[in-house]
Amino acid sequence: MKKLLSLILTLALIAGVSVIGVNAQQSKDNFQIIENPAIDGSVTIGFTNPEGWENVYAYAYCSQPNWCGTTENAPYPGEMVEKTFVKGYGEIYTYTFASGLFEDVIFNDGTLEEPNIDLYKGRIFELLEIENNLEYEYYYDEIYEHYLSTADETPEYVLVWLESNMVSPILTIDILGDYVLKGYNAYYPFEYGYGVYLPKEDKVMSIEKAYREGVQGIKAAFEKIPRMAILIGDSNRDGKLSIKDSTLIQKVLAKMQTIYLDDLSDWNLEGKLPIGYTTDFNRDGKLTIQDATAIQKHLAKIEPELDEELQLMIDDILALGSEAFADDSIIITLNGNYNPYTPYDFPEYDFERVEQIGGIYNEYDPDVYALYLKNPGTENIIEAIKAIWHRLDKDIEYIEINAIAYPD
Repeated sequence: MKKLLSLILTLALIAGVSVIGVNAQQSKDNFQIIENPAIDGSVTIGFTNPEGWENVYAYAYCSQPNWCGTTENAPYPGEMVEKTFVKGYGEIYTYTFASGLFEDVIFNDGTLEEPNIDLYKGRIFELLEIENNLEYEYYYDEIYEHYLSTADETPEYVLVWLESNMVSPILTIDILGDYVLKGYNAYYPFEYGYGVYLPKEDKVMSIEKAYREGVQGIKAAFEKIPRMAILIGDSNRDGKLSIKDSTLIQKVLAKMQTIYLDDLSDWNLEGKLPIGYTTDFNRDGKLTIQDATAIQKHLAKIEPELDEELQLMIDDILALGSEAFADDSIIITLNGNYNPYTPYDFPEYDFERVEQIGGIYNEYDPDVYALYLKNPGTENIIEAIKAIWHRLDKDIEYIEINAIAYPD
C-alpha cells in the first residue's frame, strides 16, 4: 500500500502545476522535465520564473510524512536554485529529488515567512461531506487560483487535486476541446482527480463539469496542468503549439528522437478516443508526417485538403441551396460504445443539443443521433461536418445531413 501511495503522489506531482495568486510571491507553476537524463528514479521539476523574481527558492514538502521520504527539503522558503540551460526548455530553474521523496514543490521569491497551502480545504471537505476524521483517506492539494482581474481579492475558481487513497487508481482518458485529459484516479470524488471550487458561489465540481458548464477562465486550468491536460499536437510539451512541435514529430518519425508518454493505447481502454497519440494533430489515430504537415498548415492558417468523401458531401450540400438548411441538423450513427451522448461528447463544435432518434427513424438502430446547430445554415452545417469528420470510422460510423437523409 505504501508503494501505491508513493506512486500516486509522484504522479500527482508530474500532473500538477499552478500559479497561486496574481502577482504571486510563491508558485507551483512548474513542470516535470520528461526527457531528463538524470539518475534513474529521480524527478526534475522545471520553473520559468514568469514573475521575474530576483531570487528563486524551491520548497519541496510532503503534508503526510508517512507517505513520503521526508517532511521538507529545508525550512521555508526552501533551497535557493540557480538558472540553468536545459535542452528543449532553454534557461530555466530546476530542482531534482528522488521519486516519492516529496509530495510537491513550491517555487518562491524568499520573502514570505511561510507557504500559503490548502486555504480552502476545510470548506471543500464540508461541501463534499467528507468528515474531519476521514481526511487521512484522501490526497489533497490546491493547485491553482484563477483571478479575472488583478484587482480581485477572491479568485474566480480554485483548482484542487483530491482523490481517495483507499482504492487502486485507474487509467482514465478523454478529449475536452483541444486537450487530451488523462490521469490516474479512483473516480471519487472527481473522475479525473481534479476539482474546481467556486468561492463566490461556494460550490465545488469536477474539472470536466467546470469545462462543460463554461466556468469563466477554465481553459487556464488546462494550461496549468500539462501532464494531465495535454494540448493535442504539443509534442515538446511546452504548453503551446508551434513549429517546434512539427519539427519534433519529423525527428521522431526519422527515429532521431523519442517522445515519452506519447502513445495513448494503454490509456484508451474503451477505444472511444479518435486519436492514438497526443501528437496526433489530424486525429486519424496514427502518428504520421501528415500530423507535422497539419500543424504547419494550422499555424499558417492554411485550410487542409479535404477527404474525397467529405468534399462530395459538401458539394451535395451546396447543390441543395441555402433554403434546405433553414432549420437543420446532422444525422450520425455511433458505434454504440456508450450512451446517451450529449453536446459535451462533441467538443469539436458548439452544438445546441444532441437527440437520440434511432427509435423514431430506425427502430432497429438506436445509435442514430441528431446533432442540432445553434445557428443553422449552409456554412455552419459544412463547418460542423468538417469539425467531426475526423471521427468517421472510429466512434462515428456514418454522417449524413438531415435534409438529405430524411427529405420531406
